[in-house]
Amino acid sequence: MQANFFGQFLINKGIISRSQFLMALQVQHANHVLLGQLAIEENILDALQVKDINRLQLSQNNCFGDIAVDMGLITPVQLNTLLKIQKTRNLRIGEILVNRNLLSPTNLTTQLQLHQRDCTDALLHLQTTVAQHPLKSILSNTIDICNSLFMRVLQSKCHVRNLIDSSRQDISFEHTSHILIHTQQNIRIALACSESCLLNIACAFIDMEPEDINIKLAEDVLGEFLNILLGQLLEDMHENYGDLDRSVPYSSKDTAKLIESANQFLVVHMTSQLGDFALLVLDDPA
Repeated sequence: MQANFFGQFLINKGIISRSQFLMALQVQHANHVLLGQLAIEENILDALQVKDINRLQLSQNNCFGDIAVDMGLITPVQLNTLLKIQKTRNLRIGEILVNRNLLSPTNLTTQLQLHQRDCTDALLHLQTTVAQHPLKSILSNTIDICNSLFMRVLQSKCHVRNLIDSSRQDISFEHTSHILIHTQQNIRIALACSESCLLNIACAFIDMEPEDINIKLAEDVLGEFLNILLGQLLEDMHENYGDLDRSVPYSSKDTAKLIESANQFLVVHMTSQLGDFALLVLDDPA
């Protein structure tokens, strides 16, 4: 059971071609505007204020607009105005395909419903499969935080594609960052991805061009992103576990070894607009 983004879903069904999807993607990127950028354009915030809000987003599981309102920098009315403007400028893939007469409005509605059903089925399959697993709640929290961070910090959507079966230990991702949480059972959280996804995450996180980033820097960025994810996860775990210690991020080239050394583990294949990656939660004997 797998879930893909809407564009890939349409390609797999033969409704659009890959070249048509790439065209729609280019149009979408060309028109995309962040809320902070829009607030500057509308003379509601200045660049320094936007930078301060972006910095707070690294430690708070809140949207840009909510943080700005909480800080008293914008009013709820101003936020609603910005969101309305943003909605008209940030076109969805389906809207672009309809505008280019590549998809009818009726067919768009039908395909969106079918795609949503596929995503819901994939998530339900995951929840059912791991229902009795002792690491289920930690994995669920980790996925939720990862989805939120991708959207808020990396400006990219991501979601679960499928559960990587426990009988398979041939995870084909080249770069892994992992952190050990010191509890009674010692939990290790890891992010594993390909080199292209690694570079895309690094570029989005530190706002640099690919040619200006080397692999070592990108691995450090992946570790920092995981560190932020862990900070928010530990807040969620505090009620059940109290204050917890964690290690610094480590890099590894052999994800299979992490799995082999674990007492128990859960691994999910995630798909994102920056590339596919894996989230790992392991009951570590270390």
